[in-house]
Amino acid sequence: MANSPFSGGCTAFGTLIAATDPVAVIALFKELCVPEGVTMLVEGESMLNDATAIVLFELVMAVVASEGVEAVTALERAPLNVFAVLGGGVLTGGIIAAVMEYSAALAKKDYLIQATVSVIIAYAAFLVAEHYLHVSGLIAVLTAGLVVGALATFASLGKSGRICTTSGIMPPLSPIV
Repeated sequence: MANSPFSGGCTAFGTLIAATDPVAVIALFKELCVPEGVTMLVEGESMLNDATAIVLFELVMAVVASEGVEAVTALERAPLNVFAVLGGGVLTGGIIAAVMEYSAALAKKDYLIQATVSVIIAYAAFLVAEHYLHVSGLIAVLTAGLVVGALATFASLGKSGRICTTSGIMPPLSPIV
């Protein structure tokens, strides 16, 4: 594959810069007092773009590192690999969130445990997906967050747990997580 677009770093570089960066848009949203829901949609879409770009970059690098027949085989398997990595991230995030949500529900009276479990969900989803299952950790974290939001850490949290999670723990941790 010496004369193909995969022989150099051009395609790899293209996948690196393919993800959009919403920093300017978010800054404009804050300046224009756009509702927070719209801002969250743009940030979420950006994270999904980032995750897809990471998966594509890894696949392109696998093709670039391969030679001859191996490169053709890697290229032929790319769509299946994208589906497996992204789908595996979705499944991993959903399962981790459901298990952790059950754990949080068991601690109905202790809001500190519930808040701690809600933080651990993100780290557990990423760690299990990325390091043990070799699927998309970012997609796993996004899915875990969606599952927790939909299923209801807030349905199982008491009033103290909701206050602790939404105003005490999550705002300072959101840039880090």
